[in-house]
Order: sequence, then structure tokens, then C-alpha cells
Amino acid sequence: MTADVRNADPKPLTGRKVLAIAAISFGAIIAANLTLAYSAVQSFPGIEVKNGYIASQTFERDRAAQERLNWTTVAAYFGGQLTISVLDATGAPAPIRDVAIHIGRPTTAAEQLDITSASNAKGWSLNVDLAAGPLRLDLSGVSASGDRFRQHLMVKGAR
Repeated sequence: MTADVRNADPKPLTGRKVLAIAAISFGAIIAANLTLAYSAVQSFPGIEVKNGYIASQTFERDRAAQERLNWTTVAAYFGGQLTISVLDATGAPAPIRDVAIHIGRPTTAAEQLDITSASNAKGWSLNVDLAAGPLRLDLSGVSASGDRFRQHLMVKGAR
């Protein structure tokens, strides 16, 4: 006895079905990409400088001046206490004046805090209530010789 083996599928795979499968697949990928792109653009806090070309004109001079200062910035956030110190090459507090400190999140404009201070011999200690997670700290000031000092730090925040 011979068996008649045939495709028992009553609905064969046609060009229309393949087109529908491809369209749905690519549609899902495009929808996911658009959602992620929209989320990234909405959460970005902004630009670093207003005009990149103008900022680039003094970049090398500013970088060389900062390297000559040989200062380091140390920052920590724990238990609602943010401490910031600017130290010279010997580890002593650096003579910095006209300090501006900006605290915020790395990828969003939430929880921003701006602090200005004329000078502080030992650093800064602030009581601030911030949620746990990474913080971006931007510090700028002027040295005794008139050179601008800028430091960008990532600080891990803990409650």
C-alpha cells in the first residue's frame, strides 16, 4: 500500500503572508527605535557650550593652564552630605576663588542645584537631599594667578 504524502496545510505560505510578516517585524523594530530616540532626546539636559567653535579657540590654552595648576577635585555624597575639596599638588587645599558648583544628574535636568561661593579654605560641605544614583558635579573657579579651573566629576550618590 502506498501512502499519499502531501502537505496537509490548507493555507500555503504566499507572498502576501511573507510581506505581512516582514512589515510587522520591521514595524516593531522601527517603533522601538523611535520610542528610544524620543526618550533620549527628552531626557538630555542640554548642550555643554553655546558655541563649540568659540570654545575650541581657547581649549588648548585652558587645558595647559589647568595642567600647570595640577589641582584635583575630590567629592563624595553620603547620607545627605555632599563634600567637595579642591587640592593642590601637595594635597593641601588649593587657593581657588569665585567658585561656581553645579550639581545634577548626568542625563537629565532633574535635581539640579547651583552653588556660588567666594572662597573656602578647606572645601565645601553641603546638606542636600538627593535621591541615590549617579551625580554630575561641575566645579569652576579662578586660581590666584587668574587661570580658570574647571572640573567635571561623576559622584555616586548614596542615601
